[in-house]
Amino acid sequence: MVIDSGSNFVELEISTSLPGSKSRRGGIGISCSGYKAFRNDTWFDEQDFQGFASDLLTLGQSRQGQATLQADDPRLFTMVIAAVDRSGHLEVSGQIGTGAGADAEGTLHFRFALDPSKLPHIVEHIKTLAAA
Repeated sequence: MVIDSGSNFVELEISTSLPGSKSRRGGIGISCSGYKAFRNDTWFDEQDFQGFASDLLTLGQSRQGQATLQADDPRLFTMVIAAVDRSGHLEVSGQIGTGAGADAEGTLHFRFALDPSKLPHIVEHIKTLAAA
């Protein structure tokens, strides 16, 4: 799934819940203002993912509040989709990083506006994935 605005995007490839596990595995790509970062083998707690799906559904219905998706280690990936005003304007923000233990550490912070007409597709995709 790609969440985009012009050349800015977040690309998420998140698995279904793994058998016998309470986690999901994901790959993430970010492009924002010409900077790019990619991360494979990112893990998401199933309960946290279900909370993100629920919050996203509420955001889609009310255009108020926010939905946050975080990796097991939030230094590796955090994304927030949020209403920024009462008119229902939206933005996507967050960070993707290398995390501790790497020879070098780096973090890309991102933020871009999201066309509200794209939200129903995002909600539907995450809702379907959460049910799987």
